[in-house]
Amino acid sequence: EWLKVCVVLMKLGSSMGSLSGDVRRGQTPPPPWKGARGISADRVSDGSPPSPRYAASPRTPSTLADTDIRTTLAHREATLLRREGENFLLTAQVQQLKKRCAKVTSDGSYLAGQLAQVLPLVDHGKPVKADRVRSLVLSVQTGLQQLGREGVCRTDDMGSMGMERSSSVMRVEKTSPRASQRLLHHDPSMGSESLPNDPLAQDRKSARLAKALEALERERSRRLEIEAKIKSQSTALEAEERRCRTLQEERDSLATDLQLCRRQASEVISSHTAEVEELKESLRAISVCETESPTSTKLFWRQRELLVRSLRRIASLEGDSSTLRDDVIRLNHIIYNLRQELQQQHQQAQQQQLQQQQVQQLQQLQQLHQLLQQQHTQQQQHQTQLRQHQQLLLQPTQHVPAQPGQEAEQQALGQISLQQLVEEIHSRDREITTLKESVVKGACGELQPELSTEATDTVFRDVLAHSVVTEVPMDYHDGQAPAEFVAARNVAG
Repeated sequence: EWLKVCVVLMKLGSSMGSLSGDVRRGQTPPPPWKGARGISADRVSDGSPPSPRYAASPRTPSTLADTDIRTTLAHREATLLRREGENFLLTAQVQQLKKRCAKVTSDGSYLAGQLAQVLPLVDHGKPVKADRVRSLVLSVQTGLQQLGREGVCRTDDMGSMGMERSSSVMRVEKTSPRASQRLLHHDPSMGSESLPNDPLAQDRKSARLAKALEALERERSRRLEIEAKIKSQSTALEAEERRCRTLQEERDSLATDLQLCRRQASEVISSHTAEVEELKESLRAISVCETESPTSTKLFWRQRELLVRSLRRIASLEGDSSTLRDDVIRLNHIIYNLRQELQQQHQQAQQQQLQQQQVQQLQQLQQLHQLLQQQHTQQQQHQTQLRQHQQLLLQPTQHVPAQPGQEAEQQALGQISLQQLVEEIHSRDREITTLKESVVKGACGELQPELSTEATDTVFRDVLAHSVVTEVPMDYHDGQAPAEFVAARNVAG
């Protein structure tokens, strides 16, 4: 299948080369929805003349340069396709050669084994052995002849590929100088009409965009570095915790061993004391009966040997207990140092988290300040709307003498609209104050956790006072309407 694909690619490259030759002679290239033969072949086969839509247009320098560039590109694409096909065929041939080499090596090893079997048979002078040797030698000879006929590689395949490669190289060498000359004759000033009218503005915009992108990339890289550091620290902490757990398990096992050794030592000491008491009693009995016998002397020497053995065992157990005690002390010291290191690493990680939280809180405060400014602008817009509404309410009373029914209706509508506006303004003010209190309290509590409650209260009061003075310049507080609304209501009445 791959060989078929390579053949199709080579045919496509040859068709592209013929197409470039047609273009060089002056023919118009076919549209992309047609095949390699183009529209002219279809029209000729149908018997109808070509349409004027695809007729040859007047040749201009720009079209000549474009056609030259297209031809050079077509030649290069064709050469690339040919080279890809040649490379694929060469790889296939290399694989075949490898397989043949493997087969030849296996055959050679088999023949060498047969010859190795022949050598021990030659030493014997029996006729049966001679027949077997003759048959083996004949089989080896036939195998070598087959290897000589087949060979490792065939010269005809390599020769055909070498000829194709040399022809493609010669075509590339022939077409490359023409393409370079045509590219040199191409005028770069022809594409200057597509440039914008104001290049300085575009340069400034591109510079600003580049700076913004650089800043974003720096911030992103910084965040990635911080996350990588945190991950590495977390992995290190986990490894240290595992190490501490293993050390604690070792310490527990050593403690259990030490307890067992102590129990054994106490048992040995108790047994030794019992033996000593028995020896004392026996010695007293011997001293009482002044007659010494051979049995008593044997008992004495046995008791002495037992005493020496018990003393040696006690000394060895005391040495083991001292070594175990030293190991436990060393492990406790190591565990203490590891715990201190873990605490320091936890503190560093907490400090980094606090710094990040502080930066985030500062950003939130900035966003809150922007929101407050927006609300201030909205309040100013509401004030202007209220004033316009008041002026509209005052104008008909000053100029047009209204009827009593109309005056009552206007008065009722004005009172209702004023009440609704006042209620909306009061609700907005309450929402703003509650939002300020919650955000400022949270920010003060997170940014300054070590400050006293009095300091936070003073900061909170200063911020609220500043916000009220700067951002709520209206005349009503504590549910009282401004003087302008009262005057408008009196006039309407």
